[in-house]
Amino acid sequence: MDTNHPLIRHFGRELRRMREARGWTQPNLGVRLGGWREGIIGHIEQGRRVPTLKFAIACDRAFGTPGSFESLVRDAGIETDDEDYFQPWMELEKRASVLRTYEPLIWPGLLQTEKYAYAVNSAWMAVDSSRDPESDASERVKRQVIFDRTPPPSFGAIVDESVLHRPIGTPAVMRGQLEHVLSMAERMRVSIQLLPMDLGNHVGLLGAFMTAAFTDGTPNMVYLETASGRGEITRDSETFTRMAGIYDAVRDYALDVRATRDRIRKAMEGRWTE
Repeated sequence: MDTNHPLIRHFGRELRRMREARGWTQPNLGVRLGGWREGIIGHIEQGRRVPTLKFAIACDRAFGTPGSFESLVRDAGIETDDEDYFQPWMELEKRASVLRTYEPLIWPGLLQTEKYAYAVNSAWMAVDSSRDPESDASERVKRQVIFDRTPPPSFGAIVDESVLHRPIGTPAVMRGQLEHVLSMAERMRVSIQLLPMDLGNHVGLLGAFMTAAFTDGTPNMVYLETASGRGEITRDSETFTRMAGIYDAVRDYALDVRATRDRIRKAMEGRWTE
């Protein structure tokens, strides 16, 4: 969405006018909106950032103007937020009995710390000015509450060894991320394995994915990551069988859980020392 769209510019001017009419600072408004950062609000007011539908609805609640801000963004062509496409998958995660994920580039979202997730999501600002890395990171970490269920899901993650060395954020962020992974690896029903970098060609090179299986009659589901950042969710049984087969094939070449922990500690205590 072009920030020069007249309705988007009007949204920013109206936001500032109503905020100042109530004597609120940008931080004050941020609290009333449910935790939006001052910088995000400032960019929207200045017409330098496109407001999301979620932000507009929060504005209507804060100002007591039901539908006013929301209609501006909808009339500008914003019908859904970028994060909305992933909402169905997050609901499925809460009920899944078995989750399997493969990641060739970064640590899976269910294993990320908030600082690591913030660094990952910040990169998207270069191509999508409506993103809020802080909110995205917070939502990603909230997903991890599924591990506190009784019983927790059976969770398996196979991750390319390159994630140990790819700098995401500062060295402190990387060290904290590896410490978190080691802690998660100690949890009941959690299996984390690294795929050695020297493996060469293998069937997992084409991209990340996640599968979910259920005991309540829900069809098995697959989430396929894409380069656009907006993945695809499908319950096609053939796709699920194919991705489960890929996971098993990749796991045959992965380090076992003990060797994986040793390699994570080595990277943490070597390259990512404070």
